[in-house]
Amino acid sequence: MKKNNLLPLGLALLFLLIWGIYLKTLCPTLYVGDSGELIAGSYRLGVPHPPGYPLYEQAGAFFRLLPLGEIALRFNLFSAFFTTLAVTLCALFLTLLFNDFQLAVALSLTWAVGGALWEMACTTEVYPLANALFLALLITLALWRETRKSGFLILASLLYGLGLSAHYSFLLFAPGIFLYLLTVGSKKDLRKLPLLVAFGLLGWLSFSYLPLRAVRQPVVNWGNALNLTNFINHVKRAEYKEVSSLRSWRQFGEQFYYLFLFVRKELPLLSGFWGLIGLL
Repeated sequence: MKKNNLLPLGLALLFLLIWGIYLKTLCPTLYVGDSGELIAGSYRLGVPHPPGYPLYEQAGAFFRLLPLGEIALRFNLFSAFFTTLAVTLCALFLTLLFNDFQLAVALSLTWAVGGALWEMACTTEVYPLANALFLALLITLALWRETRKSGFLILASLLYGLGLSAHYSFLLFAPGIFLYLLTVGSKKDLRKLPLLVAFGLLGWLSFSYLPLRAVRQPVVNWGNALNLTNFINHVKRAEYKEVSSLRSWRQFGEQFYYLFLFVRKELPLLSGFWGLIGLL
């Protein structure tokens, strides 16, 4: 049997391993932060804090139907599932990148048990779904580069639009993706740009969920996006401008220091040093 034929089996075993780890350490009830709001919003098909996270609210609603434990546990399972999927997709992407499955698994496992990802995998948050979509986007772009089939490029555009509906961090990926298209693509590919934008907007259309649900006046209904003004303000997170204007330089410095400590915990300086040695 060829080595490539073992890849699906290897990915399946990796999925089961990570899934088992996350299930063993899963938070059984409500967690701190936004968990309670996100659960209440998705359970009642409402609209949480800006920008509303419509894709999460809709996808999470399916997990509320699981006949397992209390409602909070079901949404924690939602996070565990999509984080496990993200780790598995990461292994697939790294295999495509390095053509070395063992290396891909080692790197993916390291990411899987990192403090930040592990916590997000066991509690209710919006990041697991966004992580899975981002890895799926990377794989699709890699397959397009390898096969030159325009279907992969169109699918990547759709995934990007859906990613924006999951989390606005996808905005940060736009310059890199555009540069990638300019570098790897041909003039023929660039002529498809209007079509790609159209499919990206199609994925972003999940934001139409906000006014459709606001009409019903759900229990959780931030922004009350019944009209265009409220909708735009909620989508562009206008409410947070008031909070930002009240933030002092001292608070900014404290937050930056906290971020530094967090990154240092996730990526110790010693491991970064050895990483540079390896890169050389």
